[in-house]
Amino acid sequence: MSARAVVTAVVAATILLAATGCAGSAIRAQQQAARAEANALQARQEAQRGMEASAAGAARMEEASLLMGKPLQPHSTAASDDVKSLDAILAALYAVISGEAGEARDWKRFESLFFPGVARLAATRVNEDGEVALSWHDPADYRARAEPMFAAQPFYEREAARQVQRYGHIAQVFSTYESATTPDGEPFQRGINSIQAYWDGARWWIITILWDAERDGQPIPEVYLRDDR
Repeated sequence: MSARAVVTAVVAATILLAATGCAGSAIRAQQQAARAEANALQARQEAQRGMEASAAGAARMEEASLLMGKPLQPHSTAASDDVKSLDAILAALYAVISGEAGEARDWKRFESLFFPGVARLAATRVNEDGEVALSWHDPADYRARAEPMFAAQPFYEREAARQVQRYGHIAQVFSTYESATTPDGEPFQRGINSIQAYWDGARWWIITILWDAERDGQPIPEVYLRDDR
């Protein structure tokens, strides 16, 4: 090969290497730009998720603040002697629903024992097929359902035993009841009223009463026949 040919070959090889290097640099630059764009997109998405989470958290905090900022504190219409203690409110509860057939119950007194707009009464039911259901009422519903029965037959309910758990302003009461047709008569039914009560610093309120009756295969446990008053 002549000297000119050698020089030409070297120059060609140099040009090719330079072109190859430039192409590689361009590809690397494109790859770096793509990675940068992907990272930027991911950062924007994470920022968006963070903003959405913050907005949701703020909404929850606002809702909680609104709830806490508007405490439920209704005006009491109850006689003070009916609500001054757990003993008093439970005695009033049993007394107000008891009476002879056709004897008018004092429903204003009954409703005054319950926290308005919140209180509920619920009874468990078991049908002939053993299916269990819950019957759920507010105090007005209870009155509408109970009045026809009270008009037709005598009904007396008394507390046979009580178990109380209290913490601060709340109390959970398992009140064992006996239902009869006379004040001291043989009960035709027994069961347990599970009563949740609230002390607002001045009086007790009934929040819920959930009850279940004694039946075959479901006797009242001995512990709930003992009175801790």
